[in-house]
Amino acid sequence: MDNSQNFNLNRLLESISIIKADLDKLNQFNTFVLMCRELTKIFMEMGGILKKAFEDITSKCRILERNWNMHKHGSLIDFILFEKQKDIAKLNGQNTEKFGYKEGDFYFDYESSARTVLRLMWFFDFVCYMTNQLITDQKKSFSSICSEAYSESLAPHHSFTIKTAVKAGLFTVGSRDNFYKVLFKENENKEEKLAQIRDTLMKLKTRLWTLYKNENLDELP
Repeated sequence: MDNSQNFNLNRLLESISIIKADLDKLNQFNTFVLMCRELTKIFMEMGGILKKAFEDITSKCRILERNWNMHKHGSLIDFILFEKQKDIAKLNGQNTEKFGYKEGDFYFDYESSARTVLRLMWFFDFVCYMTNQLITDQKKSFSSICSEAYSESLAPHHSFTIKTAVKAGLFTVGSRDNFYKVLFKENENKEEKLAQIRDTLMKLKTRLWTLYKNENLDELP
């Protein structure tokens, strides 16, 4: 496998360092997508229910890149506001006919970046909760941490069937040590590195949730 397909902690830390300095507008679109992809690789390497739960993050990254290449906006924040102004933020690829778009129209099968980023924000909520618990509660099992993180972040947006399947699968996610073997290849300062990830994602998701609530974008279909 190409090494670029494997999780790389340094690559993740470099990307979140850039994002941390870019929170106002999120001008560094490619770095934002890289960070999302790198976070996803952690769970892909964990396998099991965590891989299944987050494997669609990669497709969300592709949606963002496709839309970005179609429109070429200066920053991710500007792009989200552009979609709201154009009244296309609500488009999810399946509901476009409901809003008057016909086959052949530019936005007929459009899945908005605003909607896609909202789903990524749920993912950020999960990772923030999980990393914070790993740092602050050394005794709690990894499965309990993941279960609580899921209940806090993603479960409210899932159907009963999905919630039941995911919660059952989270009992088999493995140990904290297994997670650390994926995240840390050497004897790094685990808590320091986890705190870097948590703190930046906390600031990022706070920035995005504030924007979405102020712009009434926090319940896109």
